[in-house]
Amino acid sequence: MHNLLRTLSPQQKRKWPEHLPELIYVYNSTTHSSTGYTPYFLMFGRDPTLPIDHLLGLPTTKISSTDEYVVQHGKRLRTAMENAKQNLDESALRRKDLYNRDAKERPLSICTRVLMRNRIQGRNKIQDIWNSTPYKVIQDLGDNVYSVQLADGTGPTKNVTRRELLDTGELVSSDSEGETSISDSDFVKSDESFRAVLDFRTEDVHQDNGDNHHHSEQETPVQSETPVQSETPVPLRRSSRSTAGKHSNPHYLPRSTVRTQTAVTSESNFQELSQAVANLGATLGETLSKAWSQYKH
Repeated sequence: MHNLLRTLSPQQKRKWPEHLPELIYVYNSTTHSSTGYTPYFLMFGRDPTLPIDHLLGLPTTKISSTDEYVVQHGKRLRTAMENAKQNLDESALRRKDLYNRDAKERPLSICTRVLMRNRIQGRNKIQDIWNSTPYKVIQDLGDNVYSVQLADGTGPTKNVTRRELLDTGELVSSDSEGETSISDSDFVKSDESFRAVLDFRTEDVHQDNGDNHHHSEQETPVQSETPVQSETPVPLRRSSRSTAGKHSNPHYLPRSTVRTQTAVTSESNFQELSQAVANLGATLGETLSKAWSQYKH
């Protein structure tokens, strides 16, 4: 129906509810690729009579008797339903093949930390797709179905499909101490190995410097690949404003224009403004009184 609504002109889209009857008639009179029939035929057992049929004077089906019409009508409906069901099954298989052509299986291992799809009742257009509560996989039931439980090991188990789970790339420890992240552990190991290699190369550089020092004092000592950091801290850039680092409205509350103008206006300016408002009121009153007197006469 949305595709049909897009076919309307910009002027018609402003009043699209007025054009729904015509669009619904077009939808019901169009053959669907999945069933091979029009919705009108599956509902009433015959093709709809279009306005063009009356203009061309096409002959209509004549009914010999009511009993014969009922029998033929029932046969048409049964045949149409059987063919539509067969066509739906074939269309479903074609869509499945097209989807599986580019789909890749991504199995989950045991103790993988996952997030479940957020199923919210009601309006959920702007809600988060995944729930923030972490779960862990405790069993692979096969056919892309997994049994999950809360990451801390409490609560009941749930059997969900793979499409309802988001792999976070982390593992949950089997003990009760908590969760361990694969990425964090790998980072710690890589950091320790990097430091070990760096210390080893630094020791080699110091030994080479000690051995070669008696050969020539003019030779440049071998420097470490690690940059030497300056001990003198670089002063941070500070602002000379008195309001630096202070937000004028941290909670984004609504402001009043009158209050702002009153706060920044000095006492002398405020008195002048009051006098001007009073003069304006008096002048306006005199003008209105004169106009009223002229209107009465």
